Amino acid sequence: MQDAENLQKIEQTYEDINKKTAEEASKMSTVKQAKKKSIRSNLRKKLSLLHLNKSII
Repeated sequence: MQDAENLQKIEQTYEDINKKTAEEASKMSTVKQAKKKSIRSNLRKKLSLLHLNKSII
């Protein structure tokens, strides 16, 4: 009986770890996507300003 309880605890711990790992991976992915969007947006703004500057000159 003790072995069955220990096995159940181990399985639950494994499931908890997998769940937390998946949640962290999701958060990291969301942050990474947000950073990419921010970088693209900043790059577009800079290119737009560069183009505007060249057209003025």
